[in-house]
Amino acid sequence: FERYQFNLATHLPGRQPGSSMKTFVLAALFENGFVPSDTVSGRSCNFDVPGSSEDYPVSGKGGTNSIVRQTQASNNCAFLRLGQVVGTDKVVDMAKRLGVRSPLESYVSLPLGVFDITPLDMASAYATFASGGIRVAPTLVTRVEAADGTVLYDHVPTFSRVFDEDIATQVTATLTEGVRRGTGQQAKIGRPAAGKTG
Repeated sequence: FERYQFNLATHLPGRQPGSSMKTFVLAALFENGFVPSDTVSGRSCNFDVPGSSEDYPVSGKGGTNSIVRQTQASNNCAFLRLGQVVGTDKVVDMAKRLGVRSPLESYVSLPLGVFDITPLDMASAYATFASGGIRVAPTLVTRVEAADGTVLYDHVPTFSRVFDEDIATQVTATLTEGVRRGTGQQAKIGRPAAGKTG
């Protein structure tokens, strides 16, 4: 750290979140009236690359299926289409409301997690789903005491509601299916789990 002054958890450039960005697409969809049983095609697709005259091909798998099933399969083409259906601008807005501070652009490829986001921001955003749509701003120090026990600092957490609890419930239920039967099965650890993997 003395040489680089760079914290992997908090500094940008961070890491591309990849398929974990799809959770923000789900939240935007459900907030805008879609439900997990709605269907979308997962077939192969092409999308425009900003600044290029050529399309970028993405391989898909399977046909039309529910949002839950496409999430289980982590189908990239399905999520590119879902991003277009709800609007990638709404996905960016959702990410920002969840506390993502990285600069995000409303590109077609946004649902595939192509922009750097810090691990701290991703952890904070995902915690909002677990808390029923209430975001708690992350903090690194909660309390400081002097040697004699005098409290020098006592953090007061800040809360904000990002979306209704039913949105959090729908997202969590969808991600739970990904752990039960989808690409996240290695996260089965003998207790309730929900998440998004590649």
